[in-house]
Amino acid sequence: MVDPGDRTDPALRSRIVSAYYSLAARPGAWVTVAQLRGTLSDVDRATLDAELVVFQRQPGVSLVPQENRRLLTDDDRAAAVVVGAQQCHLFAVEEV
Repeated sequence: MVDPGDRTDPALRSRIVSAYYSLAARPGAWVTVAQLRGTLSDVDRATLDAELVVFQRQPGVSLVPQENRRLLTDDDRAAAVVVGAQQCHLFAVEEV
């Protein structure tokens, strides 16, 4: 479980947004956390998780569970970001 407090990394946030837009078909489209991790493979898991948890508190940014668990791959399950008690697998940015 990530307890990110108030920390944020503007450079990493910019990289997350760039990675998202390279993967998403359009703003607001869902991409998997597994896809983000693949694109940002040089960022360690704890650092990326903490930034995603803080980032998803911003309006227009979503980090949510895949409700239909049958759609999850093993990679999706392994890549999930824990927010509270929920494992979140999908990420979207409508605007930043």
